[in-house]
Amino acid sequence: LGSVWDGLEATRTRFGSDPEVVGALCDVYIKGMKQAREEGEQLLVPLVNAAVGSFRSSRAEQALECISVAVEVFGKVAGAAESFGGLLGELTTVAFEAIQEKGPDSCPELIAALFEMLYRYLLFCPEGLVPHPVFPTCLQLACACLRLRQKDPVRAVLVFLDRLVNLQPPLWDLHVQAWMDASGEALYQGVIFALADSCPSEALPRLSPLLYALNARFGATAGHWLQRSLLSEQFPCTLVDSECKQSFVT
Repeated sequence: LGSVWDGLEATRTRFGSDPEVVGALCDVYIKGMKQAREEGEQLLVPLVNAAVGSFRSSRAEQALECISVAVEVFGKVAGAAESFGGLLGELTTVAFEAIQEKGPDSCPELIAALFEMLYRYLLFCPEGLVPHPVFPTCLQLACACLRLRQKDPVRAVLVFLDRLVNLQPPLWDLHVQAWMDASGEALYQGVIFALADSCPSEALPRLSPLLYALNARFGATAGHWLQRSLLSEQFPCTLVDSECKQSFVT
């Protein structure tokens, strides 16, 4: 990879706004990192800079996949939290702009790649994500994406949220608990509404563990969230009448 780097950079410089070219380049970057693993650390900085630059110019989701692999391979090395945390602001800004312009329904591949990347952060480098100022915005986007009907983005969001709900102290206490105190009910309602209506069947196996984790973590509070979700006027399933819902919650 090092021996052909100049050629790769020349290609990216000339065709960096073409998503197909960026996708092909990122495939090379990913294969190189997976093969070299930690021995490729000397190429980490140019690789991630190339991926971030490519994402900025093309919005190709393969660039986020490249960062995901970099986090998985190098997320535990010294200084990783600072390095990967430094990338997060620009990556999410570009992603949020694209999703806002087109709407979540029109960006399934981008949303799936974004939350797969954020999941890798939680798994391999949580200190690079959870304290970051953009983290609450990521959580709000996750809640909004629960109602999508495409399986890949919904599955990616559910996997990310399941990992989040199982996060342990001190990161949970310092950076997640306050958000859950304010927005946990909205998250729970989104999960219930997805279960009742919009969740693709392929993603349902990922929804159940998240619902279980939320109930286990929040106990009686989750029970109150469930009651209010079922009795809400926004409850999407019209096949269940109010009498049935009231009977269930009591």
